Amino acid sequence: MSTSGGRQGLSWIQIQFEDMERYAYKLETLLRAEMCDLDFAKHTLTENNKKYKELEKLIEWLADKRDALFDETVQLKKDNEKLLDKTLDQEAVILALRGQCAHMARQIPPPPPQPATPEVLAVQQPPTTQEDQDMEEEEGPQPGGVLQV
Repeated sequence: MSTSGGRQGLSWIQIQFEDMERYAYKLETLLRAEMCDLDFAKHTLTENNKKYKELEKLIEWLADKRDALFDETVQLKKDNEKLLDKTLDQEAVILALRGQCAHMARQIPPPPPQPATPEVLAVQQPPTTQEDQDMEEEEGPQPGGVLQV
């Protein structure tokens, strides 16, 4: 009896051992799948970390540019204020000079009247055509007209 009990005990142990091997194989398969997931996660994390560092550099660069633009804007505002002050000063000088010119122009006496010369009369009177001269000879001198010599 002990022989048959020994064989049954041995087969029970063998069954348990085979179950353990199958269980170990399943665990190994699951572990490999988890390792693949971890490797992928590590790769993704590394890539994301690189992108994050690039973004940090870009943010720093943009902040520097923003600061430089702000400084430039402040300087331009100061320059514009100086130009505006200069322009207003120049306008004041121009207005003062205009006032002086007007005052001086009022103090200059008008030129004396010039005697009427044929050249002056020709400039003052529009040129006449032959037809106009013929009509004038027929009608005679008009009141207020200028006699030509």
